[in-house]
Amino acid sequence: LDATTELRVCAANVLRITKWPSAAAKAKGRISLVAKTEWPETKFQVFESSEEIKVTTSDVSFTFTKATGANSFGTSSQVILEDAGHSFIATEDMGKASHQV
Repeated sequence: LDATTELRVCAANVLRITKWPSAAAKAKGRISLVAKTEWPETKFQVFESSEEIKVTTSDVSFTFTKATGANSFGTSSQVILEDAGHSFIATEDMGKASHQV
């Protein structure tokens, strides 16, 4: 989606959004809380305008606003989650550099 946000369509009802504090942090890898790494092929559509990117499956949709990074996740009838933005705070976790959101 952009240098710090990645979207993966795992299933018609599962979208995985990963966010990093910077493009440089993305290159260092990530901690995954999702045990499953292999997913069946899922049909989805991508709609892009100058303002946003929208990804839809048969069950859910995700909208990413380019200018702000704000995003929302929902169904055709309701918004389930909206993220207007957040900040990352540098910290250490188990002796390794990390971030809190």
